[in-house]
Amino acid sequence: MFIARGLFLFLFLIFSQCSGGGGGGMNPLIFLLMGSGSKTGSIGTGAPRNVLVSWQANREKSVNSAGGGYKACYGINPSYQAATAICSTVPYASGSAAPTSATLSIPGGSHVYIYVFGYSTLNPNGTPAATPTTVSVN
Repeated sequence: MFIARGLFLFLFLIFSQCSGGGGGGMNPLIFLLMGSGSKTGSIGTGAPRNVLVSWQANREKSVNSAGGGYKACYGINPSYQAATAICSTVPYASGSAAPTSATLSIPGGSHVYIYVFGYSTLNPNGTPAATPTTVSVN
């Protein structure tokens, strides 16, 4: 499902399970397909582009049960800042695991950092992955 001309970017994050509770602290291994030519350090003003973010399911029971799930966010800061990040919540609905993908609508001309983290009733705010992923959106 790859659309030509960089309209859609596919970002695949594979997370290893963290030690500890609450669904936070996942360590990403990053595989990234991205466009080129962007402004650094700013959210662009061009037409929004859809970025599909996918990750391996966290095995922690609290993330994959009622009150748990994931947040996929983007922002212009290399360290996650809740006040400025734009997030999409992906809650657990049913089955053995919460959904493991989200589509973020990011303004064209952007250079942003992507954060994905688990949350649960034990840790409602979650903890973002230690290393954000940088993506340029044309």
